[in-house]
Amino acid sequence: MNQLVDEGWKINMMNDFLQSLDVIDPEDIYFESYSDYNDLILEIAEEREKAKIAKSKELEKIETKEEKELPKVEKNKKKRRKKSQK
Repeated sequence: MNQLVDEGWKINMMNDFLQSLDVIDPEDIYFESYSDYNDLILEIAEEREKAKIAKSKELEKIETKEEKELPKVEKNKKKRRKKSQK
């Protein structure tokens, strides 16, 4: 998002957006100055990036597990074909 947040209604919309990301507790979305707000937004962005990395690693583990299991499935298919041909 590349917007100038300089009016109350824009801050309210931005706060709703930040809460919708579900990265930090909604009660923690507050600030006393624009520099505080900037820090808050950067913190949320960092947490979001960490969550993306963790999810990516989790998906890699699942894919690796599935790849290891795939040969077993293929072997079982071959066994069933042999049995059905007999």
